[in-house]
Amino acid sequence: MEFAEIIKIIKDICLAIAACTTATVAILGLRNWSRELKGKAEFDVARKLIKSTYNLRDGIVRFRSPFITTGEFPSTYKGQLGNHSAEEEGQAYAKVYGDRWEANISEAIQEFDSNSIEAEAFWGQKIKEKTQALRACVGELRASVDAFIRNKFSGNMDFQDREFGNEVRGNISDFGKDNPLTNKINSAIDDIVNELRPHLSRS
Repeated sequence: MEFAEIIKIIKDICLAIAACTTATVAILGLRNWSRELKGKAEFDVARKLIKSTYNLRDGIVRFRSPFITTGEFPSTYKGQLGNHSAEEEGQAYAKVYGDRWEANISEAIQEFDSNSIEAEAFWGQKIKEKTQALRACVGELRASVDAFIRNKFSGNMDFQDREFGNEVRGNISDFGKDNPLTNKINSAIDDIVNELRPHLSRS
């Protein structure tokens, strides 16, 4: 074998090694880039869901404030100073809690639901169960508000079962004691945050 042929073979081998090295570096770079994109996407989704969870929490706290100002009632409603019919009582409290819901929860729950669906696409049933637990608390709050207003329209006949009436009042107003619905809400929020926290620890 002539010297020129040997040089050509060595050259071909070197070119093949260089091509393999380039391809390996490109594949590794693509994998790192893909992991970086996935990590960034997970970080963004986790951040948005936690933010909307806290926004919903704060809205629920404002909604459940036990203190109702006179400005929240219709201008014609005088409370205990007025001789109001059951219909007027019902309308008055429907306005109070309808306005509170619109101002504090309506938009917050829509944002939370939207971010929950996005998170489910990444992490599946595990995060879905946790977001649904908080969603169930909001549903319980909504049902209690409806029951409270119906009771006003009935002239307080619906709450002849005092235990039921106290449970409903405890759901719609948090007086800062050991409130069952408050405990459920806080537990659901903690579960969501603990599930998402690892996805927020990107370096």
